[in-house]
Amino acid sequence: MDIRFTTTGAGRPLTCGNAAKGARATPVTWTVNSHGKDLVLINGYSFYCHRKLGYTDYWYCTAYSSCRARVIFTKKREALKASLNHNHQPRQYVIHKGIYRKL
Repeated sequence: MDIRFTTTGAGRPLTCGNAAKGARATPVTWTVNSHGKDLVLINGYSFYCHRKLGYTDYWYCTAYSSCRARVIFTKKREALKASLNHNHQPRQYVIHKGIYRKL
């Protein structure tokens, strides 16, 4: 399912949802992994920054070798577009002191 992202305004969390009016929004969580690399979590799935081109950053599912889920963000972390069709279950993880760790 392709999803368009929307922001809720300054100081509020970034959310995503269908472009249709009244669609339920999904929280987006920003964190880092144990190596200090940025990660974004959407619906329990983790994404890493695969490529930075100009004003946009392309984020891929961390299971990228077999999963085609993608998200596009601006440099200001405003979500532009996503395809969140995963072919696997989300990994189990904990976030301890702001650091994402796989279980």
